[in-house]
Amino acid sequence: MNRKSCSINGCDDSARKRGWCLFHYDRWLRKGDPLAGGPRGNPPNSMKGCKVEGCKKKAIALHFCNAHYSKFHKYGNPLGGDIQDGRSKQWHINNLGYVMRFDPKSPHAGKNRIVYQHRLIMAEMLGRLLRGNELVHHINGDKADNRPENLELWVNNHPPGQKPEDLLYWAYEIIELYEKEVRMKNFRILKEG
Repeated sequence: MNRKSCSINGCDDSARKRGWCLFHYDRWLRKGDPLAGGPRGNPPNSMKGCKVEGCKKKAIALHFCNAHYSKFHKYGNPLGGDIQDGRSKQWHINNLGYVMRFDPKSPHAGKNRIVYQHRLIMAEMLGRLLRGNELVHHINGDKADNRPENLELWVNNHPPGQKPEDLLYWAYEIIELYEKEVRMKNFRILKEG
């Protein structure tokens, strides 16, 4: 079987996507250019192994294998820190920009056993667990900025129909659920101002 090499001059790694190896493809995805960011941490097809003690895998960047490089990039530590079920329990930013951690025992964890920091902070502000239809909005758009003053509660709820009776019924449900919390928030604002 013939193996195609990466189309980048001097790179002998196997071509995987768009004619590039995974390293150059990743550079293209992140920076718009497969050559952006200067030379690799290790030369292509380096015979050196990962610098983590006991790891026999090939080094791909910064003298780490792919798994240890990913942990180093995400946590600043190639071993990942506090691990449970093979996953870190430390706060970190996921690929969507949200601060989260793996914590299966937390009452704030979703079905995937992940706790999102913005939802946890909102729950603490409200003094209760968030409901399934409640969202936490980042006012400034920065998903990693979880200061209480940057968070607001949103409800993702739609009435069953558009007839006036249905809308009124839905409005009464919303008032019943949130009236006390909104009054307390307004009271605190008046008291502080």
